[in-house]
Amino acid sequence: MFIFINNKKYETKKGLTILQICNSLGFEIPRFCYHEKLTIAGNCRMCLVEISRPKGPVKIKPSASCAITSLDGFFIHTNTILVKKARESVLEFLLLNHPLDCPICDQGGECDLQDQTLIYGNDRGRFYETKRTVNDKLLGPLIKTSMNRCIHCTRCVRFGKEIAGINFLGTEGRGFSSEIAPYINDFLYSEISGNIIDLCPVGALTSKPYSFKARPWELRSVETIDVLDSICSSIRVDIRGNDIMRIIPRTNEDVNEDWITDKTRFCYDGLDKQRIQKPLLKLGIQFFNLSWKSIFFWLGEKLLSLKNNNHYILNCIISKNIEIETLVVLKDFVNKLGSSFTWIETCYKLNMDLVYSYTFFRRIAEIEKGDLFIFFGFNPRLELPLINIRLRKAVKNNSAIIFIFGHTMNLTYKFYNISNNIKNFMLFIEGKSLICRKLLKSQNPFILQTDSTLYRKDNFSMNHLKNYLNSFLLLLKIIVKDKFIFNNIPTTTGIINAGEIGFYNKVLKEQNNLKEKCYIYYLVNINEKKLISFFSRNKDKCFLICQGHTGTEMTSISNVVLPGSNFIEQKLTYLNIEQRVQHSNFVKTPPFLAKADWSILVSISCFINNQLKYNKLQDLKLRILQITPILRNTKNTKQTHKFFYYLKERFILILNNYPILSPFFNFYDTDAITKTSKILSLVSKKFVKNRNYYTYEF
Repeated sequence: MFIFINNKKYETKKGLTILQICNSLGFEIPRFCYHEKLTIAGNCRMCLVEISRPKGPVKIKPSASCAITSLDGFFIHTNTILVKKARESVLEFLLLNHPLDCPICDQGGECDLQDQTLIYGNDRGRFYETKRTVNDKLLGPLIKTSMNRCIHCTRCVRFGKEIAGINFLGTEGRGFSSEIAPYINDFLYSEISGNIIDLCPVGALTSKPYSFKARPWELRSVETIDVLDSICSSIRVDIRGNDIMRIIPRTNEDVNEDWITDKTRFCYDGLDKQRIQKPLLKLGIQFFNLSWKSIFFWLGEKLLSLKNNNHYILNCIISKNIEIETLVVLKDFVNKLGSSFTWIETCYKLNMDLVYSYTFFRRIAEIEKGDLFIFFGFNPRLELPLINIRLRKAVKNNSAIIFIFGHTMNLTYKFYNISNNIKNFMLFIEGKSLICRKLLKSQNPFILQTDSTLYRKDNFSMNHLKNYLNSFLLLLKIIVKDKFIFNNIPTTTGIINAGEIGFYNKVLKEQNNLKEKCYIYYLVNINEKKLISFFSRNKDKCFLICQGHTGTEMTSISNVVLPGSNFIEQKLTYLNIEQRVQHSNFVKTPPFLAKADWSILVSISCFINNQLKYNKLQDLKLRILQITPILRNTKNTKQTHKFFYYLKERFILILNNYPILSPFFNFYDTDAITKTSKILSLVSKKFVKNRNYYTYEF
């Protein structure tokens, strides 16, 4: 298809709007209401162009380019006098009631209305009447409203309806009295509500925690990733000096598109709170500050004396957000000391020998193409909100059907809650349920489970369920097609990293017989309640070495505390839910004496005459490639796995009547960073307790 833009001929694809074609060819067309991820509204009228057809009369009336699909032979003019005059008039109309408060507006410096007024607007206005005023709305502790600045682009309304699935905001009134407002005077309850801050082209919706903190020209931006969940969203961190001012999303269509969760966006104040700044040694009940050389010497002498007498058992427990570099050094460090007892917090029953236990075998974007989903104890809205966005697209675009085995959830799309009884789920996997007919007819089905089932009292695990599904020809016909319909979705990136490195999991037991052996626990960024209670009961029987970046209850009961760094203070490597290689960048320096986690372990090994073969990050990268060849895949192409290589013999399930429930899960309180964040703690008090966002605890 050929079109003419400003009297020049161009070849384009069919089905695109004029605005999309002009943007792809480098012609700048201003807009306010148009957004690539939202439906077309065409109400700001800023993207006006002049259009004529080869066999028809010339249109003298400007047309909205965002709402018109181009046809073969269109003549488009973007810089005529008529178009320029029309844009000036539109901007003059939008500024009729807009207040002149740019100096105090948080959007100043990155405001679309400011930029377009400078380029396309007139140098003076003709409106001298009193401007109308609109009352500000209370949307919660995260979003600040200044509704006098609103130009009614309806981006926030369409985002809530189409992406978030909450019909919360809408247009009220008509004519001079129209305004954007919530239908019910209440908070905006959504895990992705902060994205409307980025969507707003003016200063009507801004970040409340960021209010009056900084200006855009004062900030230095660094692109990195988020590691608070297994998606590893692409983000941009804006800092001033060595202080983090805000976190905003980066566009990555394969991972997080244009969105991030509220936990990712507002956790930045927890990155600097309660930081461990110096090495600490507990003598009696009091901690003493030491230098790195002193603490390494003391720790090396203790470990070396116990090693020579064969008088200790070394155990390592790692965080659920740990990176690959620290995992590799820790594994080599522990193995050289003659131990292999390592496991991940909250995942004691996960079999790390089976790849399907910690890997999602499909691409994240493929979820949008699914037509049938079956959840087993999986609450996507609370556990992985960005996956929930993809699921909503599948329901909306593909008319996907969703069946849930578990408790009733407050999802943002239509679903069918089958049962909360494990017996009914067993009827399904034995082929005796009516859902099996739907499963056979579907073209792209998904059966999804998270690691929440590992908390069940009957030890229900991925291995059990996988082999049960393999036992019945009903589902075997679908599995043989290499579709990988059954997938475990890990909720944290540390599980995926540890599984790829090859960590061993075991269950903690009370230490009663300690007359002959000394149990030493090396803890890396641990802050789980069950572990804290366990070590509180056994603190007199165990020697605890706690390495981390945030002071928690675990550090208060430890014998040695080593200050580490978080993910924005190191250049690290992670694997996300689909085993896509993700890299975090160095954003700011760690406080005082804090060091990178992997370098602390390398230094300790030097003081016990057990020096590792690497002491620089470049040498460590080479060691990582020896262990995990998957990291050589820098282009992030799809990983291939042979499904039946990971299947074992069929297990006999010993099930009880315990219901199918998600674990105790507060979306805004999941790790040490979110626990110390004042912003997220306030959100947790306002949202979680008022709206019963907690799932059941068992």
